[in-house]
Amino acid sequence: MESLGIHTQFCPDPALSQMDGFALATGSEAVIANWVRMDGRWHVDKTRSTSVIQAFGDVIGHAGAHGLSDAAHPAARLAAPADYLGINWAWLTSRCSALADDTCRDFARPRSRLLSTDGVDAACRYVASLHHEPAVGG
Repeated sequence: MESLGIHTQFCPDPALSQMDGFALATGSEAVIANWVRMDGRWHVDKTRSTSVIQAFGDVIGHAGAHGLSDAAHPAARLAAPADYLGINWAWLTSRCSALADDTCRDFARPRSRLLSTDGVDAACRYVASLHHEPAVGG
């Protein structure tokens, strides 16, 4: 999401664990995407429901107030959850850099021809591009 210019927020508050993933597309529309708790399926939808948009706005406010990072730069926003999970940022960006030189396709082959590793490869390239960016501050 960060590679597409969507600012992410990570909040470890367990009360949000049942919340679907979402992105506010504009002030009046949200895209909802979830694959967690979906019994092997994924769900994507969009809504213009005022109450749903307001609820998502409240979640964004809560995550901003209680989240891991409100940094202005993507490297700092992504380094915060890595640190929370005990993943060294320098190691992560270095490893993504090594993976970006090749592709995940070399060792991960989806069983369906309808799936690919393109998304993981794009994420690795993006995180690799942040290798020399500061992981703190904003």
